[in-house]
Amino acid sequence: MALRKIIIAAAIIAVVVLTNQSQAEQKITQQDIANINQELETAFNALQHTQAVTTLHNTIDNDARITMQVENPTLPAANRQQVLQIDKAQYINSFLQALPHITDYKTDISTHSFDYDPQTGTAYTTDVMTETGRMLNDMIIGESSGAKSFTSETICKTAYKNESGQIQATQKNCKVRVSLDEFI
Repeated sequence: MALRKIIIAAAIIAVVVLTNQSQAEQKITQQDIANINQELETAFNALQHTQAVTTLHNTIDNDARITMQVENPTLPAANRQQVLQIDKAQYINSFLQALPHITDYKTDISTHSFDYDPQTGTAYTTDVMTETGRMLNDMIIGESSGAKSFTSETICKTAYKNESGQIQATQKNCKVRVSLDEFI
């Protein structure tokens, strides 16, 4: 009987140890998020659209909930301020559709806050993406020639989960503000 109790106790301890190891392996660190942001920043700055799409695809859950509050003076007056509920594909396509209309593009992505909840295995971040470049005239409503330099700042509060070793955003709440400079 004593041997049986020892075997049961050992089995319970093994399960607890393996569970703790599994949770430790699944933990998301601030460096993990910094690596994702650096990979995106490098791909965007090098205009490596395929790499950017691959990174976005790999780091956003298929069922992610994405909300974008956008202030953009290049849009028609009725659409300059809008709140969009979009899915993963729409989020990725927003980059692909805009980049061909921009020259001298540069981006910087940084994490301003990071919190990890070990109970849920969720990391919460506030990331800032600052983009600059020149928007070609076909993207500027009501303008007939030239290009305008712009700055876009996107602040996203993001929830990340680590499923089977893949860190993915499950929710993003973003505020985007675009500002235009004088014609160049």
